[in-house]
Amino acid sequence: YPPVSDSKSPVVSDLSPPEKGGGFTNLDIWSYYDRNTPITAKLIRYPDGSSEALISRALPVDTSHEHTPKGQGSTDHSPRNILRAKSLLRKKLKSAKMCYMLTLTTRANIKGYRETQAMVTKFLRKLRSNYDGVKYLGVPERQKRGAWHWHFAVDQRLDVNLIRKLWQSLTGGKGSGSINIQPKTPKELTYLAKYMTKDSDKVPSGCKRYLGSQNIKIDEEKTTHDNLSDFLQQFHAEYQTFTGEHFITDNGSIWIKS
Repeated sequence: YPPVSDSKSPVVSDLSPPEKGGGFTNLDIWSYYDRNTPITAKLIRYPDGSSEALISRALPVDTSHEHTPKGQGSTDHSPRNILRAKSLLRKKLKSAKMCYMLTLTTRANIKGYRETQAMVTKFLRKLRSNYDGVKYLGVPERQKRGAWHWHFAVDQRLDVNLIRKLWQSLTGGKGSGSINIQPKTPKELTYLAKYMTKDSDKVPSGCKRYLGSQNIKIDEEKTTHDNLSDFLQQFHAEYQTFTGEHFITDNGSIWIKS
């Protein structure tokens, strides 16, 4: 929501965006913030050279009544936390430079989510013991027959025979489970985040919506600025040819994506 204009804190409409680059020339966000409104910015830089920033007014927020679950994929299934987990998964996928898709399926029609998740968790332990430093992010999908299978983005090339052996050692032996490994671009793999909302209502309460390795780091920088213009000038200095997009969120924050 935009701040209310008054004589002490006028809404600024004459703040001129940087002259170079096309990204800021048509922004309509200037009237949302004034020269006296301090802001906080979270800037994320990705390995492919793209970036995104979330800009919010630096107002005190009471979070004493909120609880943010920790771990791999929030177990809180409220719409707000589902979207938050989906956003975090997308950022991790872009940050980890994933290049392969691994799909795990069981021959048996196992409809119990907890049973398949426990099986997958054991498989991931075996994966880590065979591939040092492997990075992975996986989401469940429910098949038409009712069984669950898992899609994983992985950053290393995997041996098909070894992975099949590891998976079938948990699913019941030869022929009890199948695997599929395909090379994918990092951009193609970001669609995994969409599965977060597709079957989220079918994931039992208290269970993880995705599984991921702990060695994925997001290059995020948090800064404070006197006003919006101060941050945008610094952002444009780093991305002089910025031609990306910007969005106004429901709470009045600004999301800039290159």
